[in-house]
Amino acid sequence: PSLAFSLKSRIKHLKVTVGLR
Repeated sequence: PSLAFSLKSRIKHLKVTVGLR
């Protein structure tokens, strides 16, 4: 579960970064 949460958070952050860029 912890790993999945981290992965989801990372993907969200990456998506946000791409959107901001």
